[in-house]
Amino acid sequence: YEVLRLFIATEEITNGDLREIVNKAFGGGSFVDGVVNVRRLSSSNDNDNDNEKEKANRNENVFVSELFGGPTFCFKDIGMRLVVNILSHFSSSTPTTLLVATTGDTGPAAVRAVSDAQNPNLSILVHYPKGQISD
Repeated sequence: YEVLRLFIATEEITNGDLREIVNKAFGGGSFVDGVVNVRRLSSSNDNDNDNEKEKANRNENVFVSELFGGPTFCFKDIGMRLVVNILSHFSSSTPTTLLVATTGDTGPAAVRAVSDAQNPNLSILVHYPKGQISD
């Protein structure tokens, strides 16, 4: 919420509405354990040699976000759910169709995000090019 607030004017989306958008995108069982997991990249233990301990110390403040914990197990769930919920906010009274063209996992992430938004004014159309779908 706080990072988004820096880029979205309160005249466009109120504080309460923005918090609701973020909570709807990332809370309520959308992700494993209700959060996007972040893990420390490296840490040392007593069995490490000096080289391994030094390397771990350099990476002490390096963290990695696990982006596969969303409803479609795709990293695109992170951005797609937020974008779709913002779009849903602005299409509360106007019918809006999200058009997606993809060769892979963008489609399922977008369809699931639109479905989970539960906005009757928001629909989606996904195009898959014949013979060009990734495995």
